[in-house]
Amino acid sequence: MHTSTSEPGAPSAAPTLPPGERLLRLPAVLELTGRGRTAWLDDVKAGKAPKPIKIGAASMWLHTEVQGWIAERIRESRGA
Repeated sequence: MHTSTSEPGAPSAAPTLPPGERLLRLPAVLELTGRGRTAWLDDVKAGKAPKPIKIGAASMWLHTEVQGWIAERIRESRGA
C-alpha cells in the first residue's frame, strides 16, 4: 500500500515559487533587459547578472531577480 508523503522519512514537498513570482526563459530575459544573448550570458558567467535556475535542460531566471538587476542598472546610471 502506498502512503502519503507526510510520513516520517518521506521526501519533503518540492520548493514552490512565492506567490506572484514567475520563471523567465532567456528570450523573455533579453526582451526585458534589452541585452543581447552573448552580453547577458557573459554577465551571468562573470557574476554580474542573476544566475539561472536549471530545470532539466532549460535555464530560467526568476522575474524578481531580473527586475532587481534592471533596477540596479537604473540606480547606477543615475548616480544614486
